[in-house]
Parts: sequence; C-alpha cells; structure tokens
Amino acid sequence: MHKHLLIPVSLVIPLFTSTYANAIQPTHYALANTITAHNISALQHAITQNTFNAFGLHSTKPANASPAAEPLSNTDDLYGRAPMYGTESMYGEFNSDGTMGRSGGDTPIASLTNIWIDWQHTADKTKYNNHSPIKTNNDMIIAGITGNTSNLGATQHNWGIYTGYTVGEQYNQSVSVESQGGFFGIFNGFYYKNLNLNTNITGGILDNSNDNTFGTDTFTNFWLNGTASISYNLFLHDRLALRPVITTGYTWIKSDDYTSVSGATIDNQDTNIFEFTPEIQLAGHITNNWHSKMYVKYIMNFSHDGATMVNDLILPHLNDTEYFEYGLSINKNIYNSHISATIGRHDGRRYGWFGGINIKYIF
Repeated sequence: MHKHLLIPVSLVIPLFTSTYANAIQPTHYALANTITAHNISALQHAITQNTFNAFGLHSTKPANASPAAEPLSNTDDLYGRAPMYGTESMYGEFNSDGTMGRSGGDTPIASLTNIWIDWQHTADKTKYNNHSPIKTNNDMIIAGITGNTSNLGATQHNWGIYTGYTVGEQYNQSVSVESQGGFFGIFNGFYYKNLNLNTNITGGILDNSNDNTFGTDTFTNFWLNGTASISYNLFLHDRLALRPVITTGYTWIKSDDYTSVSGATIDNQDTNIFEFTPEIQLAGHITNNWHSKMYVKYIMNFSHDGATMVNDLILPHLNDTEYFEYGLSINKNIYNSHISATIGRHDGRRYGWFGGINIKYIF
C-alpha cells in the first residue's frame, strides 16, 4: 500500500549499488531509521509532559510550615493557596471529604502518595526536508507510583517511578514502519514556595519493522533522555493561576546497523536531539472539585548527527525542527480518585491531534 516511490533525479546516483548496478534501487527503506528517531523525540516529549503532569508541577506549602493538624472541610478554599498540605493544589488532588491525599491512609507503605495510569493517542503528520509528509499514529500507556513529599533543606521534594508501552506506525506513499517498545524512568521534583523544578530520566527500546519493495527489514532503536522543567505559579485569584514554564531535554538515540533484504548495507549514526520548549499555562478551579488547565507551548528540536549511509553513500538528512502544541484538560476528584482528560493539537512541522486520560488513586 505504501511501497511505491517516484524517485527525484537528484537521488538517482546514490540509488545504484554493486548488487543492483543496472536498476534503480529504492532507498526509502533506508530512511526508516531517521523517521523512527524523530518519532522517538516526539514520544519522549509526550512521556515527559504526561509524567510531569502526573507527578509534579504543583504549588506546595512553604518548607518551614507545619502540616495542618486537621484537614480542612472546604476544599474550594484550598485552591491556589499556600501554605497547604498535600499534592497538586492546581488540580485539586485531594479527597472529596476534605482530606488531601496524605500518604499511609490506604497502604502500609507510608512513603507513597498515589498510583496512576495514563493513556494517550496521537495522530500526526510530520513535514520533513527532502521528503513527503509522514503520517503517524501512536498509542502510549504509562503507569507510575509517586513518593510522599518531604522537606529537603529550604525546599520540598518528591520522587516517582514510571514505566510504559508504546505502539504505532509511520507511513506515506513510499515507506511503512510499524513500531512497538517500552520504557522506564524516574522523576524528581523540587519546590520552593511557588517555584517548581522537575526532572526525569527515561530509557527505552523500540523494535521496528519496515515493509518495502524487497520485503520487510527489522531494526531496533535504543534511547536515553534527560529532561528538566522549571516553572513559577503566579496566582491571579484564589481559583486562577498563570504558570510560565521552560523545559529543556536531551535525547540520545542508538540505532542498529543492518543488511536490508535488498542486500544493501545500512549504517546509521547515533542521533542527538535537543529540545527547548517555552510554555504558558492557565489553571483554574471551576466548581465542586472540577478543575481545568489550558496551555500553549513552542517545541524546538535541534538534531545532530543521525546520518544514514547505504553502501557508504550518505542519504539526504531528514529534519523536523519546531512546532506548536495547544492543550486543554478537565480534571475531577471523586473520593480518593483523580481523573483527568486532555485534548490537544500540534501545528507546524508536526501537525495533528492528540488526546488521553489519566486516572490516579490517592492514598
């Protein structure tokens, strides 16, 4: 279905190999690794966003303030105020009876605050240099455990661990790649008054199968990412807050070298992708433990290396550089559970829709 290619004249010379010296050999199969590498950067961006939302980016009580002796009965009054005790005032992650998710209530492990699971679907198209747009469909499931918030000097600190699974496809009229893989990561959050610093480290593996004119090639990507995000809560009202955010990240992607079913030798350099993303969020309490958040961010990716060689001939480099992301989430507390639904859009080099749901149980 996606196996035929009209080859530009500028690419004819590199398409010859010693094995197929008298015929033009399609090389779109060799670009599959570059396509999956850029897809990993988009997957990692989604992993970072979802885990940061689930674990942190929240306002906490000052480190030198004592926890309330008794939980407040009116959770509406808690919104956006400090000092407070518990987690995520911006989303109202406290129980509907007025308690605020103190650890140890429903579990013998007093160091845990909550457990959560997140699902997201993305349907994008990506514009690449020297290549027609690639359609992408991805589904991702992440599950995590959040540690209790503790004092750390003049700040507060919490931690989390998470793991996930992803499956998807990238295709156009000339390439079709199916991918599936898993990842694991750790999170750390540091909070000083209204200032938040969140970090995570993620490692993952992606197995790919690339259908082409000659058959099916298989190859694997490994990746390692480190991301940090800093934000500040500007309380405009008891129920409304503006939050500027800056996120930076680095992803290293290791790719297999292999011999394709056509007989060509495919050599893939490691890919290094740097992300710099400014963002603005507006979070508010609607009513009766319903909360919402709107945000817009500008995602800038800077890639280095990642060249693909076919029989020692370098193929044109594909690159997706920057795109916008807009999102809206609605959140609701139901007893000890917190449910959040999100819908959003990408525009720019990467464009399309995404959406998902997060379910959290607060101890």
